[in-house]
Amino acid sequence: MMAESTAVSVNGTKKYPFLTFNKNTEDHTKLSELFESTSINLEKPLSLKTKWVIWEQIVKMGDHNHNNVDYKEHTKPLVSFDSVQAFWNLWFNIPQPSELSTNKRLARECSDGSEHFVDAIMIFRDGIQPMWEDPLNKEGGHFDYRFRPSDVQQLTVDEYWNNIILGLVGSTIPLGEYINGVRLVDKLNSRFPVVRIEVWFKSLGQENDPTQLMKSIGTCMARKLVSISVFSSTTNKEIRRACSTK
Repeated sequence: MMAESTAVSVNGTKKYPFLTFNKNTEDHTKLSELFESTSINLEKPLSLKTKWVIWEQIVKMGDHNHNNVDYKEHTKPLVSFDSVQAFWNLWFNIPQPSELSTNKRLARECSDGSEHFVDAIMIFRDGIQPMWEDPLNKEGGHFDYRFRPSDVQQLTVDEYWNNIILGLVGSTIPLGEYINGVRLVDKLNSRFPVVRIEVWFKSLGQENDPTQLMKSIGTCMARKLVSISVFSSTTNKEIRRACSTK
């Protein structure tokens, strides 16, 4: 059964889906149909400004007392990407926050046969580890966004998560060059269940105000999909018009 959602309404008539890649939702189906009807030739690699690494943090089943040593041991890089095509090939196969809200957990069987849960998925710039001991994290800070299932619609969290990832990878967030990476943390099975999005940043120096970076992140996360155009050519102008946000 597909998850229900309330799409964004434009001028009180036409509705557009949430930006989600949860394959079990009607919103994802609508997006897929629209994108499949386009004919964009993306065979030539489109390089990103920065190389990124996807990490995961695993927790042994029943272990609720992992310390810093455990954190380092259980936080491992999975794969890196530096092009638009490589990103999408990976991103379409990474679970969305809404897939965690149905009492499911991501699990991984380790080489010793033990089962571990995936506690967090992370995307960080190449060369920066998702640990506070890393020099570029140590001198900076982070913003913490917590979402309780009872307070927010599940596909809204998908949209927040996808917006911040696309803005970061696409280098479209003002002051985004100071962001080292982001973490999606699954705490839905804790005493106070939440999904947490963390944005880690390096030192902003004296010339930049953390409040401005926070506003930039908030604006990025809150973007709404308001139109999708179907086109057949590949000019930059038409590609920029393909998806507009508000």
